[in-house]
Amino acid sequence: MGPADGDNDGKPRQCALVFIAILFLISVGLVATIVCSITKELAINPVNPTFHLQYATVSLLNVSASEFTTTWDVTLVASNPNPNLNISYDSLQATVFYGMDHSERGRVLLATKPVPHPLECLTTKANTTLRFKIETVSAYVGHVVAREISDGRARGMVMFELNMLGWYKYTSYMTNARMFQASFKRFRFGFLPGNWTGLLATGLSSEPYWIIPKYCII
Repeated sequence: MGPADGDNDGKPRQCALVFIAILFLISVGLVATIVCSITKELAINPVNPTFHLQYATVSLLNVSASEFTTTWDVTLVASNPNPNLNISYDSLQATVFYGMDHSERGRVLLATKPVPHPLECLTTKANTTLRFKIETVSAYVGHVVAREISDGRARGMVMFELNMLGWYKYTSYMTNARMFQASFKRFRFGFLPGNWTGLLATGLSSEPYWIIPKYCII
């Protein structure tokens, strides 16, 4: 075996060592990136936005044998609890249901519509007030639901469910759009005798929505 043969035998080993070294450097880089991301996440500690129901009324304009016409007038306070991050909103949708998920009938959709969202960036520890109306005209709900709502008004209390769906993002950190779903299940209104306009029941205005953030998948 000549010197040339020895050189040829060493080349595969050298290539293997170079390949292993490259893999090692890539692995170190990935680990360092992950560690830096986790450290930054812990340092910034992003907090999800919150909504509080401040005030609401409902006007039961018509509850016939099987149809339902009404208007909800809602005032929300949107809050950014983050001390370091600003939040911007892309969209907001409000939906009103009657009934419970666990009931035999389930929930009945009464109304849904896009509603105004904060147009300007919500800065750190800031609040903004949102007011909107949700209407439904001659919505078919069936005679059972119509009777329950009418009887509830006569007794002085009707409970709905208000759901919010929207998109927001942090403006300077992990700026992917995030979806949130928020539910206010005890959307209760009290009625005085003979009055078809109900006021949000006392003690509920300070309860926050539960926010469930999800990353946008595009």
